[in-house]
Amino acid sequence: MLKISILITKIKLCRMDKMLINQSMIKDLVKYQKEELCGLIFQNKWILKQFGKGSKANDLGHYFEYLCTGALAKGETEPIKPHTTKKGDLTVDFKIAKEQAIYFKEVISKYGIKLVSAGEIVIEEKQRVGA
Repeated sequence: MLKISILITKIKLCRMDKMLINQSMIKDLVKYQKEELCGLIFQNKWILKQFGKGSKANDLGHYFEYLCTGALAKGETEPIKPHTTKKGDLTVDFKIAKEQAIYFKEVISKYGIKLVSAGEIVIEEKQRVGA
């Protein structure tokens, strides 16, 4: 418990607006308690909201979401560049994501679904929902 109190002391020194507690944050907190994650990484990621480079799976999801909605992922200022082979072709995963995004657009068009907005935070009865 000493480690958590030290982290909380550091948190109080940072200017905080609102902190979203989610499953990923709890997992990182557990890793921190087990000394599997540096406290500075936790602070930068969850307190200061400075997100680093994601994994291939993260990039793939962000790429697909961007193709479907045009929204950028949290902490990004430009769209993810798809991973390519040495020849410059899309890797298999990113090619599939691109095909699925095309299919997504066909489906929403077929059923008359329109995306009104994307990448926004929705507040419902004082409860935060979404990005």
